[in-house]
Amino acid sequence: ANLTAARRMTYATLPTLAQKTSVRLAERSTEIDSAIKKEARLGRLKIRMVLEGDYEHLRQYIYALESDPAFVIIDEVTLSQSDPAKPLTLTLGLSAYYRLGANGA
Repeated sequence: ANLTAARRMTYATLPTLAQKTSVRLAERSTEIDSAIKKEARLGRLKIRMVLEGDYEHLRQYIYALESDPAFVIIDEVTLSQSDPAKPLTLTLGLSAYYRLGANGA
């Protein structure tokens, strides 16, 4: 509905999905997309997450995210592993859209 609702929805949902799929949430950040035009009707909350786990659990996380009723779009996926003895690292770029009010927020 609005920015507050978008933050509230993603703040609890994303870590809960990580816990349910046995994935460790290593890092998360959010920012409001400043490139949105003044006449726009929708705003965009950009979310960046770094998760760690084995391949199957990371796949389960992505599936759970795509299947969840919370409307979050996956914009970017990066999978890496710096050391074969350590877990895989999944970096996700996500977007949550919300209605802008009359004042643009």
